[in-house]
Amino acid sequence: VTLSFTPQDLGERKAEVDFKLCPTCLESISLTGNGIKPCISVEPTELDFGTIRQPNSETRQVTLSNCGTSDLTIIQIAPDQNTSIEFSARFDEQEWGKLPNQIKAKQKMIVDVVYTPTNALEDIGKLIISSNAFDSPEVVVSLKAVTIGPDLLLITAALDFGVIPPKSSSAKV
Repeated sequence: VTLSFTPQDLGERKAEVDFKLCPTCLESISLTGNGIKPCISVEPTELDFGTIRQPNSETRQVTLSNCGTSDLTIIQIAPDQNTSIEFSARFDEQEWGKLPNQIKAKQKMIVDVVYTPTNALEDIGKLIISSNAFDSPEVVVSLKAVTIGPDLLLITAALDFGVIPPKSSSAKV
């Protein structure tokens, strides 16, 4: 006889199974099990880097928490395929190792989200966090940043090119 336990919720469950071994013989076996599940909490779920001047980069943090009662496996942390390449994510591999990896119950993991602009415009995207969380195996963090070009330093207030014949040119540095 094979017995299995598939809890539908958290907490301890008890039951009894009766076995009739002969017409007048009845044996009862007590069964107990504890329903556990991993759970993920991500804060914040939106990162707005604001306005950043090139060539500066900015870093913001996202906290992954295991709010469940068993190990949470983080499978992947990465920008989705439509996200601007200026966004990246990293975490302390000395502490956490390579993914996939475990976050114990009630522990937290810090993820640095870095924005390194390459051109002057608005960038948006999503950071996808994949796990074995029971209710939400994929969590999305929205990303947004605006880049403005580097400062220009004007050395002279005016340039006099003098008289230039038509279809000719003159250059000054």
